[in-house]
Amino acid sequence: MGKKKTLGQSGNPEPEDSSPGTTSGYPEPWADIPLPPYSFSQFGGPPGTLSMPVPPPLNCPPGLEHLILIDQLLVQQQVEILEGQEIIILKRPLRCNSCFFPCCLQKIEVQAPPGVPIGYVSQTWHPCFPKFSVQNENRKEVLKVIGPIMVCNCSANIDFEVKSLDKGTVVGKISKQWAGFIKELFTNSDNFGIQFPLDLDVKMKAVMLGACFLIDFMFFENTGLQRPKIGIW
Repeated sequence: MGKKKTLGQSGNPEPEDSSPGTTSGYPEPWADIPLPPYSFSQFGGPPGTLSMPVPPPLNCPPGLEHLILIDQLLVQQQVEILEGQEIIILKRPLRCNSCFFPCCLQKIEVQAPPGVPIGYVSQTWHPCFPKFSVQNENRKEVLKVIGPIMVCNCSANIDFEVKSLDKGTVVGKISKQWAGFIKELFTNSDNFGIQFPLDLDVKMKAVMLGACFLIDFMFFENTGLQRPKIGIW
Protein backbone atom coordinates (compact mmCIF):
# COMPACT_ATOMS: atom_id res chain seq x y z
CA MET A 1 0.00 0.00 0.00
CA GLY A 2 1.18 3.54 -0.63
CA LYS A 3 2.12 5.92 2.13
CA LYS A 4 -0.79 7.98 3.34
CA LYS A 5 -0.43 11.73 2.98
CA THR A 6 -2.50 14.34 4.75
CA LEU A 7 -3.74 17.46 3.08
CA GLY A 8 -3.46 20.93 4.52
CA GLN A 9 -6.12 23.59 4.53
CA SER A 10 -5.10 24.68 1.04
CA GLY A 11 -5.55 21.18 -0.35
CA ASN A 12 -1.82 20.63 -0.88
CA PRO A 13 -0.01 17.81 0.89
CA GLU A 14 1.81 18.86 4.05
CA PRO A 15 5.63 18.56 3.96
CA GLU A 16 7.13 15.39 5.33
CA ASP A 17 8.88 15.42 8.67
CA SER A 18 12.43 14.95 7.37
CA SER A 19 14.32 16.72 10.16
CA PRO A 20 14.45 15.28 13.68
CA GLY A 21 13.30 17.61 16.42
CA THR A 22 11.06 19.72 14.18
CA THR A 23 7.33 19.57 13.75
CA SER A 24 6.87 21.44 10.50
CA GLY A 25 8.99 19.15 8.38
CA TYR A 26 11.40 21.91 7.41
CA PRO A 27 14.96 22.21 8.75
CA GLU A 28 15.42 24.57 11.67
CA PRO A 29 16.28 28.07 10.30
CA TRP A 30 19.92 29.13 10.60
CA ALA A 31 20.77 25.80 12.22
CA ASP A 32 23.98 25.29 10.27
CA ILE A 33 24.86 28.94 9.54
CA PRO A 34 27.42 30.50 11.90
CA LEU A 35 26.29 33.84 13.31
CA PRO A 36 28.62 36.89 13.23
CA PRO A 37 30.22 37.86 16.54
CA TYR A 38 27.54 40.29 17.73
CA SER A 39 27.50 41.30 21.36
CA PHE A 40 25.19 43.34 23.56
CA SER A 41 26.13 47.00 23.68
CA GLN A 42 28.35 47.90 26.64
CA PHE A 43 28.67 51.62 25.95
CA GLY A 44 25.33 53.03 27.03
CA GLY A 45 23.15 51.89 24.14
CA PRO A 46 19.51 50.87 24.63
CA PRO A 47 19.14 47.59 26.54
CA GLY A 48 19.10 44.59 24.27
CA THR A 49 20.54 46.38 21.23
CA LEU A 50 23.28 44.65 19.30
CA SER A 51 26.54 46.22 18.27
CA MET A 52 29.50 44.98 16.30
CA PRO A 53 32.80 44.82 18.20
CA VAL A 54 34.99 47.77 17.27
CA PRO A 55 38.61 46.82 16.56
CA PRO A 56 41.17 49.16 18.13
CA PRO A 57 43.16 51.46 15.83
CA LEU A 58 46.49 50.16 14.61
CA ASN A 59 48.43 52.76 16.60
CA CYS A 60 46.47 52.30 19.84
CA PRO A 61 48.76 51.47 22.80
CA PRO A 62 47.70 48.35 24.71
CA GLY A 63 45.18 49.13 27.43
CA LEU A 64 43.96 52.39 25.87
CA GLU A 65 41.34 50.78 23.64
CA HIS A 66 38.81 51.40 26.42
CA LEU A 67 39.08 55.13 25.68
CA ILE A 68 37.98 54.85 22.05
CA LEU A 69 34.22 55.10 22.54
CA ILE A 70 34.07 57.52 25.48
CA ASP A 71 34.05 61.31 25.66
CA GLN A 72 34.48 61.81 29.40
CA LEU A 73 36.34 60.41 32.40
CA LEU A 74 35.58 60.61 36.10
CA VAL A 75 38.60 60.59 38.39
CA GLN A 76 38.12 59.77 42.07
CA GLN A 77 41.26 59.71 44.16
CA GLN A 78 41.78 56.96 46.69
CA VAL A 79 44.81 55.24 48.18
CA GLU A 80 45.14 51.57 47.30
CA ILE A 81 48.01 49.13 46.89
CA LEU A 82 47.48 47.50 43.51
CA GLU A 83 49.46 44.88 41.71
CA GLY A 84 49.07 44.53 37.98
CA GLN A 85 50.19 45.66 34.58
CA GLU A 86 51.13 49.31 34.21
CA ILE A 87 49.26 50.97 31.34
CA ILE A 88 50.08 54.68 31.75
CA ILE A 89 53.02 56.38 33.49
CA LEU A 90 53.14 60.11 34.23
CA LYS A 91 56.55 61.75 34.67
CA ARG A 92 56.79 65.25 36.11
CA PRO A 93 60.21 66.85 36.61
CA LEU A 94 60.85 68.96 39.70
CA ARG A 95 59.91 72.56 38.92
CA CYS A 96 59.07 75.74 40.83
CA ASN A 97 55.30 76.06 41.36
CA SER A 98 55.00 79.82 40.91
CA CYS A 99 53.90 82.05 38.06
CA PHE A 100 56.69 84.50 38.95
CA PHE A 101 59.34 82.14 37.56
CA PRO A 102 58.50 81.68 33.85
CA CYS A 103 61.76 79.83 33.23
CA CYS A 104 60.71 76.92 35.48
CA LEU A 105 57.19 76.17 34.33
CA GLN A 106 55.46 72.89 35.09
CA LYS A 107 55.17 70.06 32.59
CA ILE A 108 54.29 66.39 32.53
CA GLU A 109 55.12 63.54 30.17
CA VAL A 110 52.61 60.76 29.48
CA GLN A 111 53.89 57.30 28.56
CA ALA A 112 51.82 54.36 27.30
CA PRO A 113 53.08 51.71 27.49
CA PRO A 114 55.76 52.63 30.05
CA GLY A 115 58.85 53.96 28.33
CA VAL A 116 57.00 55.14 25.19
CA PRO A 117 56.01 58.85 25.27
CA ILE A 118 52.63 59.56 23.67
CA GLY A 119 52.22 63.21 24.64
CA TYR A 120 53.08 66.13 26.88
CA VAL A 121 51.32 68.83 28.85
CA SER A 122 53.31 72.04 29.37
CA GLN A 123 52.39 75.11 31.38
CA THR A 124 52.32 78.32 29.35
CA TRP A 125 53.31 81.44 31.23
CA HIS A 126 50.63 84.07 31.60
CA PRO A 127 50.38 86.84 34.24
CA CYS A 128 46.65 86.29 34.86
CA PHE A 129 45.38 82.91 33.70
CA PRO A 130 46.73 79.38 34.22
CA LYS A 131 47.35 78.07 30.73
CA PHE A 132 48.59 74.73 29.40
CA SER A 133 49.60 73.35 26.02
CA VAL A 134 48.53 69.77 25.21
CA GLN A 135 50.98 68.19 22.76
CA ASN A 136 51.32 64.89 20.91
CA GLU A 137 54.36 62.59 20.95
CA ASN A 138 56.13 64.88 18.43
CA ARG A 139 55.58 67.89 20.74
CA LYS A 140 53.12 69.37 18.26
CA GLU A 141 50.41 71.37 20.01
CA VAL A 142 46.93 69.83 19.68
CA LEU A 143 44.79 71.56 22.32
CA LYS A 144 44.93 74.36 24.87
CA VAL A 145 43.71 74.32 28.47
CA ILE A 146 42.80 77.63 30.12
CA GLY A 147 41.73 78.01 33.74
CA PRO A 148 40.00 80.81 35.65
CA ILE A 149 41.89 83.87 36.85
CA MET A 150 41.12 82.95 40.46
CA VAL A 151 41.34 79.30 41.42
CA CYS A 152 39.27 79.28 44.60
CA ASN A 153 38.55 75.82 45.95
CA CYS A 154 35.44 76.95 47.79
CA SER A 155 31.77 75.85 47.44
CA ALA A 156 31.71 75.36 43.65
CA ASN A 157 33.18 73.36 40.80
CA ILE A 158 36.26 74.83 39.14
CA ASP A 159 36.43 74.47 35.35
CA PHE A 160 39.52 74.51 33.17
CA GLU A 161 38.30 74.88 29.58
CA VAL A 162 39.79 72.76 26.81
CA LYS A 163 39.97 74.83 23.62
CA SER A 164 41.02 74.49 20.01
CA LEU A 165 44.32 75.97 18.90
CA ASP A 166 42.69 79.22 17.80
CA LYS A 167 41.00 79.47 21.25
CA GLY A 168 37.70 80.11 19.50
CA THR A 169 35.97 76.82 20.30
CA VAL A 170 35.54 75.10 23.66
CA VAL A 171 35.79 71.35 22.98
CA GLY A 172 35.84 70.07 26.56
CA LYS A 173 36.81 70.84 30.12
CA ILE A 174 38.60 69.56 33.20
CA SER A 175 36.47 70.15 36.30
CA LYS A 176 37.50 70.01 39.94
CA GLN A 177 34.25 68.91 41.57
CA TRP A 178 33.22 70.43 44.90
CA ALA A 179 32.88 67.60 47.44
CA GLY A 180 31.57 69.53 50.43
CA PHE A 181 33.19 71.76 53.04
CA ILE A 182 34.11 69.02 55.54
CA LYS A 183 35.67 66.70 52.97
CA GLU A 184 37.52 69.51 51.23
CA LEU A 185 38.93 70.85 54.50
CA PHE A 186 40.00 67.64 56.25
CA THR A 187 40.82 65.22 53.44
CA ASN A 188 43.13 65.23 50.45
CA SER A 189 40.87 63.21 48.17
CA ASP A 190 39.69 65.09 45.08
CA ASN A 191 37.16 64.28 42.37
CA PHE A 192 37.62 65.43 38.77
CA GLY A 193 35.65 65.22 35.57
CA ILE A 194 37.34 65.28 32.15
CA GLN A 195 35.40 65.94 28.94
CA PHE A 196 36.84 65.81 25.43
CA PRO A 197 35.64 65.19 21.84
CA LEU A 198 34.56 61.64 21.15
CA ASP A 199 36.68 61.50 17.97
CA LEU A 200 39.83 62.76 19.70
CA ASP A 201 42.86 60.54 19.16
CA VAL A 202 42.99 57.86 21.85
CA LYS A 203 46.53 58.89 22.79
CA MET A 204 45.45 62.47 23.35
CA LYS A 205 42.61 61.27 25.57
CA ALA A 206 45.24 59.65 27.77
CA VAL A 207 47.27 62.87 27.69
CA MET A 208 44.19 64.75 28.91
CA LEU A 209 44.27 62.48 31.96
CA GLY A 210 47.85 63.64 32.50
CA ALA A 211 46.67 67.26 32.26
CA CYS A 212 44.13 66.55 34.98
CA PHE A 213 46.80 65.21 37.35
CA LEU A 214 49.09 68.17 36.62
CA ILE A 215 46.29 70.63 37.43
CA ASP A 216 45.51 68.70 40.60
CA PHE A 217 49.14 68.89 41.72
CA MET A 218 49.48 72.60 41.01
CA PHE A 219 46.24 73.85 42.56
CA PHE A 220 44.60 71.27 44.80
CA GLU A 221 47.15 68.75 46.08
CA ASN A 222 47.84 70.07 49.56
CA THR A 223 47.89 68.54 52.99
CA GLY A 224 45.86 68.95 56.11
CA LEU A 225 45.17 72.48 57.26
CA GLN A 226 46.40 74.13 54.07
CA ARG A 227 43.02 73.62 52.43
CA PRO A 228 41.14 75.40 50.96
CA LYS A 229 43.61 76.96 48.55
CA ILE A 230 43.19 80.21 46.64
CA GLY A 231 45.43 81.07 43.72
CA ILE A 232 45.57 84.15 41.51
CA TRP A 233 47.42 83.96 38.18
